[in-house]
Parts: sequence; structure tokens; C-alpha cells
Amino acid sequence: MKDYIKIIKISSVAMSQDGQYLVVGGEKGTVFIYRSHDLSLAYTYPQCDASIRSLAVTQDQKYIIAGLSTGCLIVFNVNFNLITYRRKTEASNRNQ
Repeated sequence: MKDYIKIIKISSVAMSQDGQYLVVGGEKGTVFIYRSHDLSLAYTYPQCDASIRSLAVTQDQKYIIAGLSTGCLIVFNVNFNLITYRRKTEASNRNQ
């Protein structure tokens, strides 16, 4: 998965408040969420119409705000608890 990060052109990066997730914006208008400890892809949002120029995670970690090259702002709803729960479920399924 680390090689995949090199393939996309990264235009902006933000970290979740707890430091567990890295939010990455690409030149092609896609926002990715990676787990910071191993850089595995946790979630990908649908592609936007323009490249992502800036990213911010709200203090309560409920929203990701993306600034596009067109000047528009996109607000994504995020649930880091759900992403963490999926990871724990996947790990327990692999151990069985």
C-alpha cells in the first residue's frame, strides 16, 4: 500500500486529532483516509470535480473539509470510530 501513495499526486494532507489517521487529498480530486501506523488505506471518498488544495479535520472529528482548486469547499461526514471498528472486525476474522 505504501507504493500506492507514491502513484497518486498528493496535493494536501491533514491528520486526525488523535493522530491515528492521515487524510490525503489528490490532484485528481479524491480524498483518502490512511491509517497512520501502517499507511493502509482505510477509506476513499468519491472523486470531486477539481483537485484538492487544502484539507482540515474538525476538532470533534466529525467532518473533513476540502478546499478545491475552483474555490469551492466540500464537507465530508466522517466516522473514525466506524473505520476503527471495521479494522478490528477484519483482524478478528483473519485470526479465525
